[in-house]
Amino acid sequence: MRSHGRIDRLTLSHDQ
Repeated sequence: MRSHGRIDRLTLSHDQ
């Protein structure tokens, strides 16, 4: 995970 902090669900899908 990066230091985004917007939407965990979207970040999780985007990161992985």
